[in-house]
Amino acid sequence: MTYNLYDLLSENEQSIKQFSNDEKKQCVMRQAFRKAGDLFEVIPNATTTVIVPYGKGEDIITELCADIKDYERIDTLIKQAQRYSIEVYTQGNHYQDCFTAIKDLGVMILNDGYYDETCGFHMMAQKGGYFL
Repeated sequence: MTYNLYDLLSENEQSIKQFSNDEKKQCVMRQAFRKAGDLFEVIPNATTTVIVPYGKGEDIITELCADIKDYERIDTLIKQAQRYSIEVYTQGNHYQDCFTAIKDLGVMILNDGYYDETCGFHMMAQKGGYFL
């Protein structure tokens, strides 16, 4: 059965017909909010959060890469890292050389050279003022 968002959130004829076949049940609302939410993504979540080595972000990355056993400290660092994080679209493998995963934390960091203070994130690595 195919659905479109308009039908699910307005008349919802298909579901009402199926529902009305059972005489014991009464339909109070016609809209199928849960089904609409399950089936449709308004903004696809195709991004990855990446900590940028900029400002205090460098210090946070250095500490996260160390062998920390204190999970409360890790949690605090990850919360602090939100201020130094960006969202990057990662569909395909275009960016795989730009990021590194930190251990088992599930945290991604941007490799050196892929962030410019003026432009932000860029795919071409820059070392010493030259693009590689």
